Amino acid sequence: MTAFAVGIAVGALLRPRPELVLPYAYVFLYIVVGTAGIYVGLSWRRLAAAGRRILSRGLAFTAFAVVGDVVAGLIIALPLDLPVRLAVAAALGSGWYSFTGPFLSLFSPAMGVIGFVGNQLREDITLALFPLLKRYVGEGSVVMGGATSMDTTLGVITRYGGPEVGLEGMVQGVVLTLIIPILMPAVVHL
Repeated sequence: MTAFAVGIAVGALLRPRPELVLPYAYVFLYIVVGTAGIYVGLSWRRLAAAGRRILSRGLAFTAFAVVGDVVAGLIIALPLDLPVRLAVAAALGSGWYSFTGPFLSLFSPAMGVIGFVGNQLREDITLALFPLLKRYVGEGSVVMGGATSMDTTLGVITRYGGPEVGLEGMVQGVVLTLIIPILMPAVVHL
């Protein structure tokens, strides 16, 4: 949370040009993913033995994420009087804000902003709260990472959940990244 707050302060005060900051963001992402990979690689024997379980749990988490996203979209749409199909599509972004925001802005600029901010917050909340939720909820807390569990939140998930949970999150993130570009347009065009 501190790093996020410092980032907001630096962005608000210094207003750096995005093209100057973006290369550093990519380097940081590579470091996070690489570090998680090293951590997982140290446990390769145990992980190889647990491969089938990791795959099945990762797929189950994917299903729970999709169902949870749809339910969340419905819960948000009704009291806020948002278009149901666009609110559900925004929730189906599953943390993938760089796809969700621009895609939904084609149908409604306001929903594009909601999709972007809501999914960015999902990633930020996962980074901040996964250690706490893992302690109380267990491995199922991986679902909160959604599509981000294969990249930006992978380091936190692996660090606090262990290598197996990290790989389950990786499965979830990869599958969601493959199906979101299919599910979201299907929901929008209902």
